[in-house]
Amino acid sequence: MDHLAGKLRKLLIHMPHQLLFTEFLNTHFAAPVTALLRAVHVTPTYPQAPITNTFAMELLVFLLLIAYFVVVRVSLSVENPKAVAPETSAMAVGDDEIKVELRPWALTVFRIPLK
Repeated sequence: MDHLAGKLRKLLIHMPHQLLFTEFLNTHFAAPVTALLRAVHVTPTYPQAPITNTFAMELLVFLLLIAYFVVVRVSLSVENPKAVAPETSAMAVGDDEIKVELRPWALTVFRIPLK
């Protein structure tokens, strides 16, 4: 009887919609994540899909940021340094300093009071 109740409970519980990346993570990592959660005495709502869309998107953003930082780190060189910030020039005019930033897409002028 308990066996039938368990099957009926599984049929009645509808899992929320999963994004493609969340579905990928749950397909490949559901069992270890569920085991880890149970080891720390947390019972997942859906043991067959313990990874939520929110966590999957946080993980995706984290991985994209790490990839970006790795690409930036690889592109930096001590022997051939490149400017990280755009080139700037400044000149003092009276009591103010005028700072000009040269960028390929725009010319930006700042007026900075020196007092």
